[in-house]
Amino acid sequence: MRILIHTGTRDCLNLGDVAMLQATCRRLRELWTDVELMVLTDAPERLAAVCPGSIPIPAGGLFPWVAERFLIGRAHRWLPARWSEAAVAAKRSVGRRWPGVLDAAVDFKLRVQRTDRESVTAFRDAFGAADCIVVCGQGSLTDGARSEAGEICLLLNMAAARRKPAVLFGQGIGPLRDPELRREAQRALRTARLIALREQRVGPGVLADLGLGRDRILVTGDDAVEAAFEAKPPHTGAAIGLNLRLSRNSGLSPEHLPAFGSAIRRACESVSATVLPVPISIHENGTNDAFVLDRFFESSGWDGREIHDLRTPAAVIRQVGRCRVMITAAYHAAVFALAQGIPTICVANCDFFEDKFLGLAGLFGPGCEVLSVSSPNFPERLCSTVFQHWEQADEFRTNLLDRAALQIRWARGAYERAAGLLAGRASMTARA
Repeated sequence: MRILIHTGTRDCLNLGDVAMLQATCRRLRELWTDVELMVLTDAPERLAAVCPGSIPIPAGGLFPWVAERFLIGRAHRWLPARWSEAAVAAKRSVGRRWPGVLDAAVDFKLRVQRTDRESVTAFRDAFGAADCIVVCGQGSLTDGARSEAGEICLLLNMAAARRKPAVLFGQGIGPLRDPELRREAQRALRTARLIALREQRVGPGVLADLGLGRDRILVTGDDAVEAAFEAKPPHTGAAIGLNLRLSRNSGLSPEHLPAFGSAIRRACESVSATVLPVPISIHENGTNDAFVLDRFFESSGWDGREIHDLRTPAAVIRQVGRCRVMITAAYHAAVFALAQGIPTICVANCDFFEDKFLGLAGLFGPGCEVLSVSSPNFPERLCSTVFQHWEQADEFRTNLLDRAALQIRWARGAYERAAGLLAGRASMTARA
């Protein structure tokens, strides 16, 4: 069995997406002992470190098919807008209906440009050899990730055109309000054999609006739940975990940090606790967790030296296990905490992140609180919620762990169901 995997972390620097990729690889290997896992990536060395035994496939090899203006290139600048849009639509239509024609056009363009074709050839060979396509855990099918969503839709359409089955695990889907993206997603997702969602608040409704039948849709929780659950300590910790995510999608910006700082100091004083950094995105730039936490801890006078040692999901999960309460602006810091029975306060400043966190709250129940940083009494609410969760941490723990165990059963059931759907394909390959 050969499986081509599309992941939400091509560079392996988002530890939440890495944890979901690890779960996918682990579960697929348990289902097929002789499976070959081919993963689209831009960082083969990092992929080898986090998913040993997987086969790196250059994600850039998808570019000629994904790039809407690849075939006629700069000519789009001179075309009237409606002609340019018509050319883009024609490329999409040809790719869906006559993939061989699009392949030939891509080959011709590459020869004319004399472009290095190594990555394109590697992707094409892997795609041709794959028995099925797996889109593993991520939240890319949404208006806020237009290019990533378009890539997933194209890959699913390519698979359908070549009669390769496709399944999606651990997906966060929606909102999908952009009319063009909705049409693309509707066509592409209808070709999938199974779609497993990580929440039940938004995704099921979006898929229902797209006309997908319930028989192919499951709600399983996040695929990263299992790794955190397995690493849970025997007792609650004695620190407050902290994640800060400053990005366009989160809605949080540097101007919100003073409110965070004062509220967290008061909360720490109220329970006599230390603060531990919990980075999820470890890109070293000004908008990602490790960088932001480093600067925040330095300005607050707290010891954050271990931030740069937390480079794997396992290391971050262990760090979370030292906490009694988690405060986070990143989704997977909440997943890692809740799955270990640690009550969590999720902080958001936009509908997109609030929906993600409320989806978690719907699956985990009491012990997962969602606060808006824009509320007028945010510092007071954060401080009082930390104190309440600290006092009730042991009471919350049992329920949270029970909910995590239930989601693990749901997720494993989805993988087993997918294996049954793909069994015919595997048998065909064995006979060939």
